[in-house]
Order: sequence, then structure tokens, then C-alpha cells
Amino acid sequence: MQLQYMLPALLVLTACAHSASDKGAPGANYCPVQFTGEWSAWVDAMPPGPKTLNISGQVVAPTPGYEASWREGFADRGMPPGQHFYLEFTPPSGFVPQVLTTIDVTYRGDAAYPEYRAVIVHCGDDAVTEISPVPTAH
Repeated sequence: MQLQYMLPALLVLTACAHSASDKGAPGANYCPVQFTGEWSAWVDAMPPGPKTLNISGQVVAPTPGYEASWREGFADRGMPPGQHFYLEFTPPSGFVPQVLTTIDVTYRGDAAYPEYRAVIVHCGDDAVTEISPVPTAH
């Protein structure tokens, strides 16, 4: 008689444990960012070159230890174009305190265009900011 009452409870507990472990698992669309701010972008066209695109901002992660990396995305057809970038995060390993942590994120790379209308930064499935205008320093 006890077994018939235990089986539904075990099924519920198993389902809860499974969904909880999937929720925080890093994947292709994983974004731990809670808030963002202080964004800026500019093109450095000072001699001798090459021209570089610079992006900086701050993101707030749920714990310390996240490593951020940038992936260049597509440019739209605008003239000048809007360039998309993707922030990707590697979570910390082991036990870490559950404390909101501000991370400075910066990108510096060759500018594919002489000027940009906007820089759009994505994290996971969402655009977290659009930086416009993007000034050029000559």
C-alpha cells in the first residue's frame, strides 16, 4: 500500500530535480546577465592604422567568476551599417557565493567599415543594448 503513494511523489521529485538542473545549464542561448550599463563604442581611425572598433560596457552576473568573450555577428545593410556582437559567458566552476557581481566587458578588433551607424550587443536570445551613434576618432 505504501508503494502506491510513494511512486507519484518520486515522479514529482524527479521531474523537479530534472527541470532545476536544466534551467541553469549553459548552452547556446545561455545568458546569466541580470543588468547592463555604461555602454560606449567608437572607431579609432588614428594613423598609422589599422582602424579598430572599440566597445565597452558593464554587465551584472549572478555570481563572481564568469568569463566573458565576444563573437562578431552580422552587419546589417544600412549605410553606414549597424554591427551585431554577441557576448558569451563561461560560468565559474565549483562553489561560488551567490552575490551580484559587476563585470567590465571590452572589445577591440579591426573595424570592417570606416564608420558604423550603431553597435548592437546581444546576450543569449536578446539584444541587451544598441549603441548609437558610434563616433570615429581621426
